[in-house]
Amino acid sequence: MAMNGRANCILEICCRSNSAEGRKALADQIEEDLGCDKKEAHKYADWIRENFDLMPKGSTVQLKQEIAALARERRE
Repeated sequence: MAMNGRANCILEICCRSNSAEGRKALADQIEEDLGCDKKEAHKYADWIRENFDLMPKGSTVQLKQEIAALARERRE
């Protein structure tokens, strides 16, 4: 995702959680990037927002490494 004016809404930085603005911003980005129609884009946006927390790419690398290290410790 290109960091444009939509990114803050998509990541819920300026818009409240599960806001209509954030949903529309994500759907617009999906429509633009994937070339699907508005109805499909909103369907995908709803599914993504229902199932995932969105973070800028690369910002959770350290967190995932820490979780993996804890998981390895528990198995040993």
